[in-house]
Amino acid sequence: ETNEVISSASLPKLLGVNERTVRNYISKLMNSGYKIESSRSGYRLLSDDSSKSDTPSVNRVNYVLSRLLCERDGVSVFDIAEELNVSDSTVVNTIIPEIKDLAFSYNLKVESRNYTYFLSGKEKDKRKLIGYIATNNATGFFSSVESLSNFFSDVRIKEISEEIYRICNNSSLFINNYALNNLLVHILIILLRLESDNTLATTPTHDGVYKLIESSDKKEDILKLTEELSDFFKSRCNKSLPDYDMQQIIALIILSTDHSTKSSVLFDEEFRDYVIRSLNNLSSKYNLPLFDDNFTSQFVLHMYNVKLRSEFNLSYPNPISPQIKKDYALVYDMAVYFSHEFSSHFNIKLNEDEIAFIALHIGSYLESSKGKENVVSSIIIIDNYHDISKQLANTIQKKFDDELLILDVMTADEYMLYNPICDLIITTTSLNISHKHIVLINPILTKTNIIDIYAEIEHINYVNSSHEVKQALASLFNKDLYIRNLPAKTREECIRYICDECCKLGYVDNNFVDDVLLRESMSSTAFTDFFAIPHSINVSALKSFIYIVHNDFPISWGNKNVNIILLIGITEDDLKRFNYAFDLIIDSFTNKASIIKILESDSFEEFVSNMINL
Repeated sequence: ETNEVISSASLPKLLGVNERTVRNYISKLMNSGYKIESSRSGYRLLSDDSSKSDTPSVNRVNYVLSRLLCERDGVSVFDIAEELNVSDSTVVNTIIPEIKDLAFSYNLKVESRNYTYFLSGKEKDKRKLIGYIATNNATGFFSSVESLSNFFSDVRIKEISEEIYRICNNSSLFINNYALNNLLVHILIILLRLESDNTLATTPTHDGVYKLIESSDKKEDILKLTEELSDFFKSRCNKSLPDYDMQQIIALIILSTDHSTKSSVLFDEEFRDYVIRSLNNLSSKYNLPLFDDNFTSQFVLHMYNVKLRSEFNLSYPNPISPQIKKDYALVYDMAVYFSHEFSSHFNIKLNEDEIAFIALHIGSYLESSKGKENVVSSIIIIDNYHDISKQLANTIQKKFDDELLILDVMTADEYMLYNPICDLIITTTSLNISHKHIVLINPILTKTNIIDIYAEIEHINYVNSSHEVKQALASLFNKDLYIRNLPAKTREECIRYICDECCKLGYVDNNFVDDVLLRESMSSTAFTDFFAIPHSINVSALKSFIYIVHNDFPISWGNKNVNIILLIGITEDDLKRFNYAFDLIIDSFTNKASIIKILESDSFEEFVSNMINL
């Protein structure tokens, strides 16, 4: 992940192992053909051959998991070892533990009887696991059919998918590529499970399906497409499509189709009013401007579809969910807050994909509607040649309008004489002066000049705002709220310990810990590798603080391993002031150089300094 040399002292901390283990890893990699530069400074990969996603270990795990999903009578450890050409102990000690970890996250268990392994759990959870395998692959969301084909190698997935695609494409419905791919994956999973006689538990008919059909102006086309897909199932499996699967397909088609709806039939005023009230609560909590009518109309419809997907146990994979979570931490946290309120009210469960979609809606709106709060002051330096200086100043002012305040237009000699204070100098002449922000432009403004000025304005705003945030952030740190190498083995144990310490010191009350655990259950607060930022969702702190846990060896935190835990508690009054501290904290953990520097800190003072660069 980096072109820089990583020291032999840093790698063990990043990996949670000792230096001897790292040396062994390096030796094995070099023996396998990887070109690694080894020096006193550390290690550096010279040519990266590690881009191959299908490593032997991944292939083995997928092969065994595929067998466990398909074979009801279980799979013999001896058969697996023979088929994979590995030892029995490799199967038991290496392959099966990986499958157990993955299965556990989907409420499934890998059990063994008489050297035979079985995958036990609900059928709906097994289908979710297959959906995860299909959509969370190294080559991207739109290669999910290929992933399924590789996973179930003995089934003609591509041939089946082409036929389903043809049926959907020949219908009168318009389904965009993203929605069509999602629909295709769902239908493939249903077909795969039915072919191996794995049906969902009997579920009563969901009246919402028929309400959805009646509300759609494409009712006849939807029913026709459903009938054609049902006939295809019957020809493939020699059996009728079960009722509940039929309902799911109908719901999928409706939710995947771009069509006008009789919105008054779709949802009542009570639902609409609730979503708008929740948006207003979000605005109040995070100090946001109220959302306009155009956004709320679209968002209400989106949330109605979210509610339906949850009620029908339909997933809608979001391939950029991890990116949204990492790059837009504050907006993602807003989405978590909204999702908690919404899911609690309607007694449904929203996964991280749905939360990320909500964040995408909110973030897009905020980005498009944000005003220019900070105006950058500037001096334009140009030789006073006829009216060029006046024309240039007018052109720049028009281009940047309320983003730039032009204090004066002067020659280089005048600037040297008066040395006025400003944020930005825009000049047509190379100057030998010490100013942090200078942009050199042409006497006649070019597109490149405009881009350069805009970039420098953005940089100045970032520097100014981040300095204020850093000052605010520094005030939250306290040497008494710092621990090196907390002996906690689990995420919950860690959270309970540090919340208890904060409670003893008077920063929070007894309700705080349960609220932090509730936030964690909605979506893991490990926004990046090596780092988690647990915090509450509703309960405010009595005094604002950040508690630092700095471990040399990582703690498992959801699907990540973290060395640094920052428990954040903010009072209700401070929340609006400290909102953007989230983004700054996340930024500190986005590149390896910063992470290594933070991990190598040996004291509280050094940790804080390395983290916020004050």
